[in-house]
Amino acid sequence: MMRKASFILLLIQIGITGGDQCTDLDAVGCANNPNLCADPILAKEVCAKSCNLCPGGQTSTIAPSTTTSRTTATTKLPSTTKLHTTSTTTSSSTTAATTSKASTTTTTQPTTRVIPVDGAWGRWGSWDACSVSCGKGNNSRSRKCNSPAPMHGGIDCSGSSTGHRECHMGSCPVDGAWGQWNSWDACSVSCGKGQNSRSRKCSSPAPIHGGSDCSGSSTGHKECNMGNCPVDGAWGHWSSWDSCSVSCGIGQNGRSRKCDSPAPMYGGTDCFGSASGHRECNLRNCPVDGAWEPWSSWEACSVSCGKGQTARHRNCNSPSPFYGGKDCSGSSIGHGECDMGSCPVDGAWGHWSSWDACSVSCGRGQNGRSRKCDSPAPAYGGSNCLGSSRAHRECNMGSCPVDGGWSEWTLFGACSRSCGQGAVRERYRQCNNPVSAFGGADCSGEHFQIDICPVQDCLGKYPLSFPDRHKPCTGLPRQVSAAISR
Repeated sequence: MMRKASFILLLIQIGITGGDQCTDLDAVGCANNPNLCADPILAKEVCAKSCNLCPGGQTSTIAPSTTTSRTTATTKLPSTTKLHTTSTTTSSSTTAATTSKASTTTTTQPTTRVIPVDGAWGRWGSWDACSVSCGKGNNSRSRKCNSPAPMHGGIDCSGSSTGHRECHMGSCPVDGAWGQWNSWDACSVSCGKGQNSRSRKCSSPAPIHGGSDCSGSSTGHKECNMGNCPVDGAWGHWSSWDSCSVSCGIGQNGRSRKCDSPAPMYGGTDCFGSASGHRECNLRNCPVDGAWEPWSSWEACSVSCGKGQTARHRNCNSPSPFYGGKDCSGSSIGHGECDMGSCPVDGAWGHWSSWDACSVSCGRGQNGRSRKCDSPAPAYGGSNCLGSSRAHRECNMGSCPVDGGWSEWTLFGACSRSCGQGAVRERYRQCNNPVSAFGGADCSGEHFQIDICPVQDCLGKYPLSFPDRHKPCTGLPRQVSAAISR
């Protein structure tokens, strides 16, 4: 069975004569195959110069000098490299007669020898690109075991076919990120509506090496409600003095004021002093004017909560006007303000907060925002706000990294030789299940495997003239440490 097409096999046929030429067969690669010197006969025929077997230090190129020998070299693609040596024997016979005549008979016996060729590394390829665009990464280069490639049981190249080194592409940019918010500080007012605030720093981490600064504000604000502030009552303006209490003689008249500028609210103090003022009036004696009887009780307030109006009544009968006296002055109906207590205040929603961070660092997630029922907050039995205090929406942080995955192994290929130990076969897989994307890691491990083929007996494969034809075949070592060159 033929080996890979990249192996170049050389059939060299040399006719051995009695000449003293000394040379190496360059096509065999004597300098890279010192094991050829272990066989003295083979060394003298093939690598005499490299194995220091030249008589008297004589060296020359291949050029047989006798007329009874002939050398030919051709390049073929058989499964082995063979060296055919033609030997010449001469026999003489002498007749018992008066004359002696020598006759020469030439016979050819072929001898086959397998020449192992050890592998040697070719030149290193160029370093490929660094594995990262910033920070520390790796790059590599490769070489092939093809100068020459191992042939006919020769030793494979030792060492690795790939070389690696560290590469540094400079520090990576680090974008800034916000740290935790500080606690909210105290409200700006002790009562009523104010504001409180909190702060954060762009320090988790701080931007370095050209990274972008944090987006958004370093301070947050919200409305705070410390409850209604107390309102102390204050007097309004005095009314005009009313009429004298009598139409003649000594009487009184008065005036009034109201605690409504403003009225006391939310626990504020009432107005100090009296709501009414009186003074004496002196009129001439005259008929008796009518006078009002005392006011009746106040009627029910006009509202069930808050401030409303109430009324009361009186009659001009204390006394009633007589003797030409005047009728009672003023109204028989009195009006007053009534306070039934604070009315229920229904709650209303405040402004929405900013959207918070997405729930995921990549792919699709959610973020939310909140609001408070404080514009105003429900009070005095008023109803709460309708709806939710929290809202959500979908957020997309971009594609997540996809790590590469191996495909299934291919079937093992054909064995590298048909018999003998050391035959190998190979199988492969690809990093495409899936292909790494969006910064995901590449596949780890080898992309091909080498397996040792079952041993096939090579008896019958040797020519009858080979002295060790009953020994087992030999080939590549059982442990293969490097990929076979293609």
